[in-house]
Amino acid sequence: MENNLKDQYYKNMSIKPQMETLTFEAESVAYTVCQHFGVDTSDYSFGYIAGWSSGRDTKELRSSMDTIRRTASELITGIEEQLQELQRDREVSQEQTKESILLIQNTDLSEFSLLDVYGMDRPELMQALSEMSDDDKLSIQAYLESKGAWTTEIGNQDSREYGEYHLDVRYNTDTDELIDMKERKAVYDKAMEPIYANDVVVKFASAFESESEVLKITNMLREDVGKMLRDMVSLDENEWDGNYLSYMEKQGAEITLLASSSKELNGNMPDFWDYEYDFDAGLTDAEELSVMQQAEHIINRLEHGQPAFSDDERNLIVNYAYKLGNIEKTRELAEHIYAQEVDGNQDVALAMIDAQAEIDALPDSMVGISEMQEYGYTWIEMLPLTQERALELFDHDLPVYLLHTDGSESTVADRKQILEHDGMCGIEKGDWQNERKLLMMQEELTESNSNREALLLYGNTDKYGIYQLKDDPELDKFRFEGTESLKRMGITKDNFDAVLPENYKLVYMGELAELQGQTQSETLEAIYTKFNIDHPADYKAHSLSVSDIVVLHENGENTAHFVDSFGFTELPKFMLTLEGKENEIETELAVHIADRYILMHECDEGYDYSILNEQYHLLDGGVYDNPDITIQRAMDMVIADLKEPRFSAVTEQYYRDEFLQGEVYAGSEAEIVDFEELSEKAEEVEQTDLEAKQAEFRENNPDVVADFRARTEELFHSLDGQSAEDIEKTVYAYVQSQIDEYGLDAKIVDVVVAGSRCRGI
Repeated sequence: MENNLKDQYYKNMSIKPQMETLTFEAESVAYTVCQHFGVDTSDYSFGYIAGWSSGRDTKELRSSMDTIRRTASELITGIEEQLQELQRDREVSQEQTKESILLIQNTDLSEFSLLDVYGMDRPELMQALSEMSDDDKLSIQAYLESKGAWTTEIGNQDSREYGEYHLDVRYNTDTDELIDMKERKAVYDKAMEPIYANDVVVKFASAFESESEVLKITNMLREDVGKMLRDMVSLDENEWDGNYLSYMEKQGAEITLLASSSKELNGNMPDFWDYEYDFDAGLTDAEELSVMQQAEHIINRLEHGQPAFSDDERNLIVNYAYKLGNIEKTRELAEHIYAQEVDGNQDVALAMIDAQAEIDALPDSMVGISEMQEYGYTWIEMLPLTQERALELFDHDLPVYLLHTDGSESTVADRKQILEHDGMCGIEKGDWQNERKLLMMQEELTESNSNREALLLYGNTDKYGIYQLKDDPELDKFRFEGTESLKRMGITKDNFDAVLPENYKLVYMGELAELQGQTQSETLEAIYTKFNIDHPADYKAHSLSVSDIVVLHENGENTAHFVDSFGFTELPKFMLTLEGKENEIETELAVHIADRYILMHECDEGYDYSILNEQYHLLDGGVYDNPDITIQRAMDMVIADLKEPRFSAVTEQYYRDEFLQGEVYAGSEAEIVDFEELSEKAEEVEQTDLEAKQAEFRENNPDVVADFRARTEELFHSLDGQSAEDIEKTVYAYVQSQIDEYGLDAKIVDVVVAGSRCRGI
């Protein structure tokens, strides 16, 4: 046993040095290969290698070094070959993933080919197309494939299958124009960025050549831009090359192009500018325009890139400028309304009410301060009057003046002077303000309830109001009666239209904060409890009861709630009438705008609409799926959408859809027309078109039904002994009976058997 252990011990001792040498050589090979490829393993390897080599003779070390060098060289060569192969595969893969969308077209798009180009990115495709010879242009697809690309046609003038493709490059075969569409889209996006208050907009135009460019300068003051333009105008022909962009950039102007007729950029952009340089008429400062024109410029400038104003808002702003003659106040009003619309706030109505109040505060609604200024009279303490209004105020013993074009005025002593004066008249602001104060005090005595109501409906804080039936014997039949009782008496139907604001008076108004619950129902219950068991000291009416109405003004929105036998019933029509929005109660609306008509009516999802041309043919339609807004607001949104330019997925360009939009532009105004009359005309045209199509089909296919029926007879497999004709007669009789029973406006044209009983057709 002892001898066996000794033999095994000496055997192991002889194996151990061999294993240590192999491990040393492996570690050294690994270190050498890693170093070659930039991987540092010295912290681990150096200590191990130094420990093994200590005490080894030269022969043993030289033998190991030869092994290490040979093995490391083989490994490095093999790895490098593999890396080169991987790199080649990666380059091929990258090349295969390159893709561009190319549109080859003639000018009017009557001929085009939409290609998916693989193996070329956009710059490579642009470069290849720019190098084409005349022979190459005969088959661009073949030319690109000769350059290493492979192509797939995904649309043409025959298929008309555009799809949602984002073009990279467009080539015009008529003009040889080559366009980088991504670059053009970037230019458009830059042009549509917001225009800030300090930006200066300049328009260059030529009436003779019908060309124009609009640009903005972002780093210069308005007056500095004006001086630069005036200096440019005064230059002699030999002092500059006529390139105004180059000239202004040399003066330090940072320029962004907003529109260009020659570059097909925003060709239909609404007109606005600070300066216009007309090569035929010279330089014009926008401040030289009338205040109404300046107001339109302000509106168009604010809406650049994001339309926001309704027609009513646009009209109010322009009228505000005309009536008050103050462009800075007009700008403030426009900017305020725009900000509220964009942010979705509820203060727009209040802003419009305030602005209209300023207009209404003028002594004469038929003339504005701007007109007086243009007339030649500019004293700011005078307000203009027409002859008719001047006579009226003079008869009420108010001091009236005759205004003259030289800026002077003269006091009116008798009516004859006004009648003989062929110019404008006026009244001093102070005299008119005193008159208005007197009138307001008189109104407060008789209409104080109206003021409270306006505060409730349009105030800046959340409020509630309690309405009760007026003390009128004629209204006793409504008093303390719930909606179900009113229905049984035949007074109301499901819409409660008989519950009218004219029968109610506002008996109390309070701040909502202390009674406001998390939900509207909780708020109403809190008000009901408050006005039954804990009346405010200043509340003088009877406890809140059935037939009373609670109006809530929360977050700028008004709602009316009928105190019912059980809970509350909302009254939308009562609320709209109270707000003076009776026209918004309508469920049908029709408008005429430019050469288009729009029909709209209420449906379950919101509002169904149809867009017609002037011949009453249907062009487009759909459903505006927001039932929570009024039909007038829905119509405004459809009109706003109709005015906006369209975006082409093929050309990556904004354009006008002449088929749909016709002559409708941003400034087009809509007028309400008779819904029934327009509907009847549209139905007549639709029926005429249908009959014409049916007649054309019958003319082109005279035997189609007879041929189908003959084939049916040939292939028909009987059903319970019935022939095809028997079944057709049975179906005809049944359908006709249903039409008669329900009084349907329908006519059976024909009945023909088809299906599994006629295999082979």
